[in-house]
Amino acid sequence: MKRYIKSDKEYEAGGETFEGYMGATGWKGKNYDVHMDIKDIAKVIRSQFRKKFPNYKISVKISRFSGGESLTAKVWMHLSDLMPKDQFVKQASESPWNYSHGYWFGYPDANGRWQNIPAENLYSMSMEEKIEIFDRYYDYYIDHYTNDAYADINYGSEPIPLLYDEPLKYVKGLIDSFNYDDSNSMVDYFDVNFYDHIYYAYAE
Repeated sequence: MKRYIKSDKEYEAGGETFEGYMGATGWKGKNYDVHMDIKDIAKVIRSQFRKKFPNYKISVKISRFSGGESLTAKVWMHLSDLMPKDQFVKQASESPWNYSHGYWFGYPDANGRWQNIPAENLYSMSMEEKIEIFDRYYDYYIDHYTNDAYADINYGSEPIPLLYDEPLKYVKGLIDSFNYDDSNSMVDYFDVNFYDHIYYAYAE
């Protein structure tokens, strides 16, 4: 039986964790419905976002494959959402853990060559060293990601010098609310409602 999504219904982000497969932490979004097709989920994400952020553009695409399904969202941010350089460098240098993701941190050296260092190394550096690194990172970010219409950034994969990132946070939270994840990568076991990818670029 075909399920119809009411366009006037409001969907809120949220969900709960549970003890997952072999001790992993699972996730079940509050809007998760095993009978809801990913195509309908994409429609909801697109519609809800446009209502909440009418001045921003979003595209939401789906893919079906033998191993499951995926949902990819792309949001066009505004250049005015960017944090001024001095503000970004100050904040990142004082709290580098807020601007590093995972175990590694990447940045360009003085010659423009990309370097990867353990994120924990940032904490033991002097303030002068951190200021120099984040200063160069900001210039690299502006040069590579704001001047190329095709430069997509995977949300959460790089330090984001954004003054305003609520559209991205909203999309991430809403997508998670429709997902279910009982995976355990330690034993190579994957059980999700769908895989998700969030990208953003800059509009003029």
